Amino acid sequence: MDTAAIPMPFCEFHSRVEEGWLDFNGHMNVAYYTRAFDDATDLWWTFIGVGPEYVKAKGRSVFAVESHTVYKRELRLGDPIHVTTRLLGFDEKRIHLFFELHHSEKNYLSATQELMAVHVDMQQRAAMPFPENVASRLDEILKVHATHPVPDEAGRGIALRSKRARPSG
Repeated sequence: MDTAAIPMPFCEFHSRVEEGWLDFNGHMNVAYYTRAFDDATDLWWTFIGVGPEYVKAKGRSVFAVESHTVYKRELRLGDPIHVTTRLLGFDEKRIHLFFELHHSEKNYLSATQELMAVHVDMQQRAAMPFPENVASRLDEILKVHATHPVPDEAGRGIALRSKRARPSG
């Protein structure tokens, strides 16, 4: 794969906020942020070679095992949106991705999502290594994506740190 042909970031998901996506506050409901990120993820899986055709042909897939979403700025009815995808890392069975949801006209970042997923055998429903051709493709993509700094939101946890917070443990 020619690294000059690898998009940084990957961006195939484009849409508009629909009326059915709104909550009682008049802005995009959290479920539809998740939907937008999920639709972008499906496009990413196809790009790296583990999309729907791969699942049918090989009996393997990729399952999300953890995600973290940060909401930064609201989106409203009719707003044009797009999601960018970055590969932060991978190992023999797992892949670590980072998504940014943007307002496409006003060019602001609305939300981010970090995702860890695992490659699985669909029959056994168990983790298994990526095939060599997918791992090689991920190596090439990571060479390009790693030339940019890791986003500040990556690796964040969630906790209250105030005096009113319930003690952990």
